[in-house]
Amino acid sequence: MSLAPSSLPLLTQDAAPYITRPSANFPPSFWGDTFLHYHSDSLEIDDNMKQQFQTRKEEVKKMFLSSNNSILQKLNFIDSLQRLGISYHFQHEIDEALEQIYNSSTNDNVIIEEGCLHYMALLFRLLRQRGYHISSDIFNKFKNNKGDFDQNIAKDVQGLWSLFEASQLRIHGEDILDEALDFTHIHLKSLIDQMSASFAAQISHCLRKPLHKGVPRLEAKRYISFYEQNPSHCQVLLLFSKVDFNMLQKLHKIEVGSITKWWKDSEFATKVPYARERAVECYLWPIAMSYETEYSIPRKITSKLIVCISLLDDTYDAYGTIQELELLTQAIQRWDNSSIQSLPDSMKVVFNAIVEVCDEVRGQIDTSFSLVYCLFYTQIANLVKCYLVEAKWCDEGYFPTYDEYKVNGMFTSCCPLFVTTFVGLGDFTTKDVSDWIFSYPDILRAGSIIARVLNDMALHRFEQQRAHVASAVECCMKQYGISQAEAYNFLHKDVEDCWKVINEECLKSNDIPKIALDCVANYASMAELMYEDHKDKFTNGELIKDYVSSLLVDPVYLDQYEKEMDNNVKQQAEKLKEKVKSIFQSSMNQNIVQKLNFIDSVQRLGVSYHFQQEINQELEQIYNTSTKNNTINEDGDYHFIALLFRLLRQQGYGISSAVFNKFKNGQGIFNETLASDVQGLCSLYEASYLRIRGDDVLEEACDFSKTKLKSLEKQLSPSVAAQINHCLRRPLYKSVPRFETRHYMTLFEQDPSHNETLLIFAKQDFNLLQKLHQKEIGRITKWGKDSNFVTLVPYARDRSVEGYLWSLAMSYKPEYSNARTFVGKLIHVICLLDDTYDVYGTVQELELFTKAIQRWDISYIRSLPECMKVVFETVLQLCEEIELLTRENGKSSFVVPRFKQAVFNLTKGYMVEAKWCHEHYIPTYDEYKANGVLTSCLPCMITSFISLGEFATESVLDWIFSDPRIIAAASVIGRVMDDMASHKFEQERVHVASAVECCMKQYRISEAEAYNLIHKDVEDCWKVINEEYMKSSDIPKGVLDCVVNLARISEVSYENHEDKYTNPELLKDCVSSLLLDPVAMD
Repeated sequence: MSLAPSSLPLLTQDAAPYITRPSANFPPSFWGDTFLHYHSDSLEIDDNMKQQFQTRKEEVKKMFLSSNNSILQKLNFIDSLQRLGISYHFQHEIDEALEQIYNSSTNDNVIIEEGCLHYMALLFRLLRQRGYHISSDIFNKFKNNKGDFDQNIAKDVQGLWSLFEASQLRIHGEDILDEALDFTHIHLKSLIDQMSASFAAQISHCLRKPLHKGVPRLEAKRYISFYEQNPSHCQVLLLFSKVDFNMLQKLHKIEVGSITKWWKDSEFATKVPYARERAVECYLWPIAMSYETEYSIPRKITSKLIVCISLLDDTYDAYGTIQELELLTQAIQRWDNSSIQSLPDSMKVVFNAIVEVCDEVRGQIDTSFSLVYCLFYTQIANLVKCYLVEAKWCDEGYFPTYDEYKVNGMFTSCCPLFVTTFVGLGDFTTKDVSDWIFSYPDILRAGSIIARVLNDMALHRFEQQRAHVASAVECCMKQYGISQAEAYNFLHKDVEDCWKVINEECLKSNDIPKIALDCVANYASMAELMYEDHKDKFTNGELIKDYVSSLLVDPVYLDQYEKEMDNNVKQQAEKLKEKVKSIFQSSMNQNIVQKLNFIDSVQRLGVSYHFQQEINQELEQIYNTSTKNNTINEDGDYHFIALLFRLLRQQGYGISSAVFNKFKNGQGIFNETLASDVQGLCSLYEASYLRIRGDDVLEEACDFSKTKLKSLEKQLSPSVAAQINHCLRRPLYKSVPRFETRHYMTLFEQDPSHNETLLIFAKQDFNLLQKLHQKEIGRITKWGKDSNFVTLVPYARDRSVEGYLWSLAMSYKPEYSNARTFVGKLIHVICLLDDTYDVYGTVQELELFTKAIQRWDISYIRSLPECMKVVFETVLQLCEEIELLTRENGKSSFVVPRFKQAVFNLTKGYMVEAKWCHEHYIPTYDEYKANGVLTSCLPCMITSFISLGEFATESVLDWIFSDPRIIAAASVIGRVMDDMASHKFEQERVHVASAVECCMKQYRISEAEAYNLIHKDVEDCWKVINEEYMKSSDIPKGVLDCVVNLARISEVSYENHEDKYTNPELLKDCVSSLLLDPVAMD
C-alpha cells in the first residue's frame, strides 16, 4: 500500500527525556513455538483415506434421504449432523428437508403437529435456527390450568433437555421461553444425581454451555464423545464425523502454524515487548466464526489482523502516552506514515504490521468490491478513534455513563472490524451485504456489546491493580448508583438481552446470507467462552489450553476406521521390516565401516529392537575379529575407530580407550591435522561420553573434539551447524532414546545417501508406537481425573503427562505397555507423596503416615487430614494393582513385598528430609547424597518397572535391592540435577537443604563453586554407570538400560538448571513431538 504524505497539518510534540508509561505485566505465551512446524505440513491425503471418506459421505447422504424416516427421525438425524459438525456437507439437503417440514408442520408460523416435549422442542429449535419465525405458543400445551409448566414433564430428561436448548433461541416478549428456561434448568439440575455418569456430564455441560451459545467446533468435538456413548448411535455417521474432524484439524493446524511462523518472522516479541504474545489464541476467534474448508483464507488473514489489533490494543492500553497515541491515531486515520516518524520504534512496528495486513486484505478482495475494502479501512479508523477515546478517559480519570461507554465499546470490542474482514473475504460478499454491515445492524451491535461487556467483567479485578480506563462494571455502578455485585448482575442481564436481539435479527434478516449472521453469533459465542466465569482466557492462555488442545492438537480416535488403517499400516510395516532385515543381512557382506554405520542408523532411528538378535550376533562377530584382549586391532580414521569403540562399549564390551592414542602427536596431544574432520570429531565426541574413571585419553578427546567442533561451526552449512549444536548440547549417550529418534529422523532424511526403506520403516514404526503411547497416557490421565486428585489433594502438583515421560524414557517398546502405564500412575502418586511431605504435612502427621506405609496399616492414618488419607489409599490401590498384574504369571509372591519395601524406603527418605527441614539441619553433602538415593525415586521406579517386564525374577529384584553402584549413581544424578534446578525457587520458602547448600557447608565454598563441584560429581556418576554397565554381565541388558535411561531423563528434565517437571510449559515441545504429532509420511 502506498502511503503518501498528508497535506493536512500534523500534531507535533517535543521529545521528552523521560516518559512514564502505563504498564501491564502480561504472562508469556503458553504455546510458544508449539505450532511452528505445522506451517510446512502437507494437506495431501492418501487415496485410501479419500476413498473411505467419500464412501462414508455417500452412505450418510443415502441414510438422510431415506423416505422411510418419520419427521422425528429426520429431525434427530439433522440435529446429529449439526452437532457432529458435518452438516456443511449436506446443507442443501438439510435446507430442503427443513423447508418441507416447515410447510407440512406449521401454519402461519404456528406448529400444528402433536407430539412429546422432545419432539416439539426439537422441531421449534431446528426451524428457528434455520430462520423460520416459529411461534413459541406451542409450549403452552405443556402447562397446567394454573399457567405453570406441568410437573408431569419434570421427569422427562430428554424433553427437558430439548426444551432448555430451545429456550436459548427466545426473543423479547417471549415470557413462556423465559419460564421454560428457569423450569428446565431447575429440574435438570435436580435430576443430575439420578443419571449415569456420562449422561450427567452431558447435562452438566449443557447447563453451563447451551448449544446455541457454544462454539460450533468445540461443541462438535465434545458431542462426538457423547454420541459414541449412546448405545443407539449410528456407526456410519460417527465414523464419518471423526474422519471429517481429523481432516479439518489437519488444515487448521497448518493455518495456525502459518500464523505462528508469521509472528515469529515478524519478531513482534522483541520489537513490541510490552504486548501480549497470543498468536494461537487470536486464531480461535476466526475458527469460531467458521471452521469450514472454504474459509481458510479468511481465517488466516483475520487471525493476522487480530494479532495486529492485539498489539494495537496493548499500545493504547499499556504503553503509549496520550501525545504519542494521538499521532498514531492520526497516522492510521489518514493512512500516513509521516505522522509516526517521531514515535518509538515499537509503535512504528505496529503501524507497519497493520499496513501489511491491510495490503493482504486488499490483495484478496475482488476489485469489483472496492466498497468492501473502504468499509474495512473505515472500521480500522473507527477502532483507533475509539481506542483513543478510552485512553483519554483513562488519562483524565473520567468515568462515562454505561450508555456512553457502550457506544464507544461497540467498536473497541473489535466485532465490527473482524466481522467485516471475515465476511468481506468470503465469496458471498455483495454490495447488499456490505451496505448491511456498514449500517451497523442491531445484530452487530448486540454481538459487540456481548464481547465488550464480558471482556470487561473478566478484566475488572485485574485492571484495579494499575491505571486503567473505567470498565463497563464501573460505568454501570456510576450511572445506576449500584454496588459491584449488582453491576455484575445488571451486565449479565444486558448480555442476555443482547442474545435476544441476535435471535430476533437472525429471524428478520432473510436477505442476508446465513454465514454472515452466523459470523456475528459465533463471535459472541467465542466471547462467552473466552471470558466465562469472569476469567480472561485470552490474556491468560493456560486457562484455555484444554480447548486449544481439543481443537488443534488432539485428533479424534477413530476406533474401527483406525483399526482398519492400522492393520494396513502394520501389514506394510511387516513387509518393510522384512526388507530392512534383508538389507541388514546383505550389509553383513559389506565392509566393517558400512556394517557399523547401518547398525548405528538402526539404533538411532529407534528400530533396533526389531533386529536385536541380528545386531548382537554381528557385534559379537565384529568384537571377535576386530579386538584382542579388549583392544581394537583395526586401523582407520577418527570416525571408524570412534564408532567401533562406541558401539562395542554400548553393547557392554570393556573396550580399551588406548586406541585413541594413535591420533596423538609426539607431544601427546591430539593431532591438529585431524581438526577439520567434522564427521570424525563428532564420532570422537560421542565416543568420549562412554568414558570410565582413568580414561584420561577420553577426557582429552572430549575437550579436543568439543573445542574444534565449536570453532568449525561458522564454516558449516546451517543444517550441519544445527546438527553439531545439538550434539554438543545433548550428546547421544546422555539423550533419552525416544527423544533422540524423532530428532535423528530429520537428519537421516536430509542425508542424500540415506536408505529410503529404512527411513519409511522407522517412520511407520514411530507412528504405530506413538498411538500405543497415546492410549497409555490417555488411561493415566483418565485415572487421575477419575481419582479427582486436583480436588482431593489440592496442594499437590498435577503432572500426569510429565510423569509418563519418565516411564516412556525407561523403555518405549510395545512389550512394556503395562509397565509404562503402571509406573506413570506410580510417578503421579510419588508426586503426591513428595508434595505431602514437602509442603503440607506436619512432622507429627508425617511420622504417622510413614508408620502406616511401613506397616501397611490404615489404622495409623485415622487422625490425619482427609487429603493424606486419599494419598495413602491410592498407594494401597497401586499395591493391589501390581499384585493383580503379577498374579497371573506367578510372580506376585516376590514382587509385592519388594514393591511395598521400595515405597517404604522412599517415604523413609522423605521423612528424614522433613525432619531436617523442621530442625533447620543442613547435613553434609555426603550425608545428603546417601539419603538422596532414596528420595530421587529411581529405586522405587526401577523396582516397579522391572517387576512388570520380562526380566522380573527374584534374582534381578534381589540385585536391585542390593544397592548396586549403577542404581546409586543414576539416583545421585537424578537427585542433584533436580536440586540444582529447584535451588533458587526453594530459597523463597521454608525448605529442606538442597544438594547445593549441603555442598557449600561441607566444603565451605560459594554457591557458584558448589554448582561446579556438583556438575563434576554428575560426570563422575556417569563414569560409574559406564563401568558398571560393562561389568554387570549377569544382569539383563534391558534392566541396565532402564537404569541408564532414568539418568538420561533426569538430564533432560533438569538441564540448564530448569525444573521442567514442575514447570511443564518447558516440556511442551517435547510432549508434542513424542505424544501428539505423528511423523509425516511423504
